[in-house]
Amino acid sequence: MADDKEKKEEKPVPLQGTIHIPIKVQGKETEFHCQISAPGPMAPVEDLEKALVINRKILDESQKDMVENLKRDYFERQPPWKLNYEGPVQNALAARFNINVLIPLINIKGGKEKFSKMESWPVKKHIEKLLVKAEKEALEYQIKKAAPFQYAFVIFIVLAVFVFGYMSVT
Repeated sequence: MADDKEKKEEKPVPLQGTIHIPIKVQGKETEFHCQISAPGPMAPVEDLEKALVINRKILDESQKDMVENLKRDYFERQPPWKLNYEGPVQNALAARFNINVLIPLINIKGGKEKFSKMESWPVKKHIEKLLVKAEKEALEYQIKKAAPFQYAFVIFIVLAVFVFGYMSVT
């Protein structure tokens, strides 16, 4: 029982050097590698805050790229070699690790930055959650796009069943 808990617990990752993280992308586990280094010790707080904003934007853009790739995969039936799932995941990983490095440095130097809810999660869990969220957004897009036709079709079927039922009774 204790062995099961040890396997499920995520070990802390270092905030410098090469980091290896396996993440499940489109059903298969892929090993991602990120090279992370802290900014120079003389970097001013303003530069660190600017870097934090940029990394948060990269994280958001990566999420949008994941959604676009899923839309092209699910609904446009693009061939696999035209889809880039690994790039947005790699960008999101690097941005997320940079955020983990930048926020404590900013606060040490007198800034006042805070982790968002998802930024406080382990990196692997955060990126996997972004992938799940992207998949949901892609499916919601398709539902919204196809909704009028689907409603018309359902109404037609209900009316047809009602009419045939009424005709068979009389």
